[in-house]
Amino acid sequence: MVRLRDATSAEFLVQVDHRRGRQPARIQLLATDPERIMGFELQQPAMTVPAGAVAAVRIRIAAPPPEPGGEISRTFTVTAVSPDPQVADASVTGTFVQLSTPPIVDPPVGLRLDPEVVQDSGFGGGRTTLTIDNRAGRLARRVSVSGYDPERVVRLAFEPAQLELPPGGWAQVAVRVSSPRPEAGAEDRRPFTVTGLSIDLGGGTEVITLASATCATPAAKPKPTPKPSPPVEAPAQVNTPPAAPVPTPVKTHHPVTG
Repeated sequence: MVRLRDATSAEFLVQVDHRRGRQPARIQLLATDPERIMGFELQQPAMTVPAGAVAAVRIRIAAPPPEPGGEISRTFTVTAVSPDPQVADASVTGTFVQLSTPPIVDPPVGLRLDPEVVQDSGFGGGRTTLTIDNRAGRLARRVSVSGYDPERVVRLAFEPAQLELPPGGWAQVAVRVSSPRPEAGAEDRRPFTVTGLSIDLGGGTEVITLASATCATPAAKPKPTPKPSPPVEAPAQVNTPPAAPVPTPVKTHHPVTG
């Protein structure tokens, strides 16, 4: 019996026993299986075995593996034929057993946003941290992160947007969140979702993980009402009294006496 796990081929030895022979025997080895799906590679398919000797031939056998977690058993036959009529044909039957390890069911990576309520103050957006957790995983993963919101108005930026995690590892991603500010009234709260597309680097399996949070945007501050300008006072009027008339000179005539 040839038995192996998680492999498609194996090698074994076949002994040709000619210890009872008195003359050398020409031997041709043939290997077959009933299903005709196995492959055989004989190291020396034709040989001459001396009288009283034993010859060993190495044979490689191969077959398709079973499904993951399965087991399959196949029979095969190796036959030694000889053109010499005094040498009888001989055959031996073997079993090729293949086992396959069950696939590793790795839990998806965990995503967590902290804080879950992001305050967008309007100065470059709010900040939160995305933790990607592969501490329960046994496989390395490549994770790509993105995000969306139902209204499609929340803007999300990730640094970095893609990274690789070893088995049992974790990492953090900086997330910048911003959204339009309401014109007036109470603050807006817009939910958004972050997705992590993780790819198993061993088998290529893709898994999507989600994490949710809320972007809180305060209302815009009302514009201040401009103060009215003070009234412009008219310049004061100065009433100047009329100027006094200039006195007219009076001529006096005095009589002349002599």
